[in-house]
Amino acid sequence: MSAIYQQYRARGLEVLLAAINANPQVPEFIRVFRIPYPVGTADEHRARDFMAVSSVQRAFVPWLSLIDRQGRIREQHFGGTPFFQDEDRNIRQVVEKLLAERPSSPPQRTKKPR
Repeated sequence: MSAIYQQYRARGLEVLLAAINANPQVPEFIRVFRIPYPVGTADEHRARDFMAVSSVQRAFVPWLSLIDRQGRIREQHFGGTPFFQDEDRNIRQVVEKLLAERPSSPPQRTKKPR
């Protein structure tokens, strides 16, 4: 993901990583893997809520959400699925598609009548 981030960040790609495991060693992870984007932690139950995954559903890591410029989740993928068989190519395809979309304009304000 670091190479993808380096390639696309100038075009607007943001990457955030959240560890959901108990007692994650975030500083060590950042140092060892030289992560150039923000890394933090998240409660697994809140992460499941965000990704609309029930607590009884098996979801293998990594959990990947691709969110567009308007903040909408456009794609979600979980470890062990075909998407991760060619992870780099598949992520790049989605990122290219999302970055090619024109950002929507904010709604125009209308003047209040006097």
